[in-house]
Amino acid sequence: MAIAFLAAFLVAILSQIFARVSRAPVTLYLVTGILPLVPGVSMYRTVYYLLQSNQELTMHYFSYTLQIAGMIALAIFVVDSFFKRIYQKIN
Repeated sequence: MAIAFLAAFLVAILSQIFARVSRAPVTLYLVTGILPLVPGVSMYRTVYYLLQSNQELTMHYFSYTLQIAGMIALAIFVVDSFFKRIYQKIN
């Protein structure tokens, strides 16, 4: 989970910087940078084991998917809040 947070944190920081330099929306860089971090395999396994009626593995992969997605969202939120705070102090 820590690796997902750090990777999303780095992507979010770089997205903010690139957006400021190129005067483009942050989401342009953020979405393309975060896309490889999305836990697609664990989402697939969640649905697969759900269809196989294996409740234990379904819950395991569902929990794992939510944790990774939560770490990605938290990293984006932290960086966005930091940049908004800095931008408010400048203006």
